[in-house]
Amino acid sequence: MWSDRLTAAFAFALALAAAPARADADLAFLAETVCADAQGGPARPLILAERCAAPRLRGPDDVVALQRHDWPAAAEAGQRPQGYQRSISYARRDGAGRWHAVQTFDFGGGDRRFGVFDAGRGDGGQVAAITAGAAHVTMTEDGSGGVQWFTGSACRGENEATRSGWLLFSGSRSESWRSSVASLRITRTAAECPTAFDRSFTRWREIPMDWPVLFDGRRNPAQPEARQLPTIVSEHFGGQSDEGAGHMERFYLAAGVGLIRWERWEQIGKSQRPEIDARAGRLAASGRCPDVEGGGAPGGGWRRIDCRMWTNFVQAPEAAGRFAWSAALGDRP
Repeated sequence: MWSDRLTAAFAFALALAAAPARADADLAFLAETVCADAQGGPARPLILAERCAAPRLRGPDDVVALQRHDWPAAAEAGQRPQGYQRSISYARRDGAGRWHAVQTFDFGGGDRRFGVFDAGRGDGGQVAAITAGAAHVTMTEDGSGGVQWFTGSACRGENEATRSGWLLFSGSRSESWRSSVASLRITRTAAECPTAFDRSFTRWREIPMDWPVLFDGRRNPAQPEARQLPTIVSEHFGGQSDEGAGHMERFYLAAGVGLIRWERWEQIGKSQRPEIDARAGRLAASGRCPDVEGGGAPGGGWRRIDCRMWTNFVQAPEAAGRFAWSAALGDRP
């Protein structure tokens, strides 16, 4: 079985390599790769395609048959098979013709609707760009902070690619950790250049990971239960070192998928958040974010208090552009 998974992963890597030039080795970790239908029907996510003659990055106008949702809590899988949030990762050009990746955060259920941007109610997303081989999140929007830009000290003349925003990864990758201390500050416009910056220890590595998948909130006996994908694990600490940080955000970026999972961790004795152990216990009991390989705590005092994993595939043939998240269309540095 292990050799079968390795063979599948190798075939997946070959399919990515056959994609058009813009689907380079970095952008393939930030945006979904899809397999177009030869008859002009909806494309399929490459992660689910057994064979694909012409894989390519997903664009905002591509109609794709299955959308990625987060996992519902085990107790709610029957009532909420679509989970709570849909996420679509696609590639597009900015006004200067540069490629970047957009990931949407789209809540549904109750009076919020999947596929529609419900402004001011948690919907939004984030934009990632690659500058001189370094991948950064450049802007985001959520229900609490509104539109925010991550501005790096490169705007003050620091000549380092890792200083252009919220750093995800840079340079060559291996199973050993590489690291940098990112320098950034939240701003309200892309043009603003702060006079001072926060320092955030960031580390990343690339490992093969088995990703469990659901279909409409449940296992599908007709489909494999997991897909192995090359995955970049990126950890962003709230301080200049991992030991002294109060919190950490971990991003899993899978080849051909983009951001596939996100986690929030707090460090006991350093974090100011209340009820850390209680929140960690509730998350673990929910079953909506099962443990994955390489996903353990960064140290003994750390607790995972929040998480989303977007590997719940839901039938909804539509284009990412239908979501109409207008902030993603703004100018970027």
